[in-house]
Order: sequence, then structure tokens, then C-alpha cells
Amino acid sequence: MRTLRFRDPRAVVARGAGKAGVKFAFYSGGITAANDILPAVKKSIDAGLSPDAALRALTLSTAEIFGVADVLGSIEKGQDRKTWW
Repeated sequence: MRTLRFRDPRAVVARGAGKAGVKFAFYSGGITAANDILPAVKKSIDAGLSPDAALRALTLSTAEIFGVADVLGSIEKGQDRKTWW
């Protein structure tokens, strides 16, 4: 029980979603410093999420969920490289 108490359940959920093929995205949640985002994503990778799924959750999946994948979320010709908000 002690080990389970210290595991981050969000990391395990991301792993499960990735393995099930469920589209999901990471969000900042309680993170207040930009430097804390990648270590938080690494927790999900350490819990078994593939690095490819983690990258997609940070980029294209997020854009798809918000309905802006035609202009954001990937590096393709025609994608908007300016800040759009």
C-alpha cells in the first residue's frame, strides 16, 4: 500500500488511455512553471506510456480535441506558426 500511495494516478490513467487507443491530451492542471511540464509527462512515460503517445498528447491530439488540428498541432505545410489566440 505504501508504494501505491506514492504513485501518481494520472500517469497510470495516461498509460491506460494510450494503450486503449483513447484520444487524450495533457493539460497544465496545477503546474505553475513551464519547466515542470516535461517532468510531469515523463512520469507517464515511466508508468508505461509510449514516448510517441506522450508527444501526440502534447501536440496533435490536443489540437484535434479542440478542433484546431487544421492549423495547429503538427509540423506540416499550411500549419499556422503564429500565435493564434
